[in-house]
Amino acid sequence: MAFLEEEREEIKKMIKEALAEGFEASKPEFIEGVKTAILGAQDGKRLTKEQIMAVKSRSERQKLINENMDLF
Repeated sequence: MAFLEEEREEIKKMIKEALAEGFEASKPEFIEGVKTAILGAQDGKRLTKEQIMAVKSRSERQKLINENMDLF
């Protein structure tokens, strides 16, 4: 049974490392998407369809699309 416990702990460690790597890989896209949205909101103008489609983060882009359905 000790062998199974060691394997379980090794698998947990591998999963944690994979999740951390995945987060780090997508972090720049998320930050860029947030910056784009903030800059568009700060100048007092609505975002254009092109600006929304240029957001690299898929989740942020979908959020902006939902908020600006009249542009699509």
